[in-house]
Amino acid sequence: MKRFVYIIISILFVARLSYSQTALDSVIKSYLSEINKDSLKQTMLELESFKTRYDIEPNHKDIAKYLLKKFQKAGLNTSYLDTFRYFTTRYLTTRYLFSPKNRDSSYWGYNVMGEIKGSAKPEKVYILCAHYDTYSFEYRDSLNPQAPGADDNGSGTASIIEIARILVAKGYKPNATIRFVAFDAEEVGLLGSYFLAEKIKRADINLRMLVN
Repeated sequence: MKRFVYIIISILFVARLSYSQTALDSVIKSYLSEINKDSLKQTMLELESFKTRYDIEPNHKDIAKYLLKKFQKAGLNTSYLDTFRYFTTRYLTTRYLFSPKNRDSSYWGYNVMGEIKGSAKPEKVYILCAHYDTYSFEYRDSLNPQAPGADDNGSGTASIIEIARILVAKGYKPNATIRFVAFDAEEVGLLGSYFLAEKIKRADINLRMLVN
């Protein structure tokens, strides 16, 4: 998880192409020194404390709201829930539909979005993302299923929050816009990312890079 934070911060600075190599190495090191293992661990523990982050559970929107507060606390003043609706067939674990045809039930998904606006070329967008929903095979045969999702993908979610915190705290001013996304409904058919991809396509957004 810490290595992931290292890699992403390095990529962001290299992408700016506004430093000499010597200066770039020094700046990157100063940012990497801000990585807080306790902060990463705390976010992980808080995510695990929900016991499950499966989409159809009653606590699901509460988890999205929790992550929104984490984005805001990290300093992402432009942050919000991007809500979408999806439909399912009778067999929830086998097929998922966006179309209301032949639906048996519907659910709401919540992508958690945050942004640092670019200072020179804000129309160019870089996305750092991870999914926060979870699933466990216990849902097939357990009355009290657990899906804490530490590695899949609580660690990724905690990492993008930590990256956002460091960049804001250090006053990072990207040339292009950086968006932070915690995807929902990925375990049930990659729906959160599909929803965002369709929005990007329709709006003809100049997406330069996405790292998951």
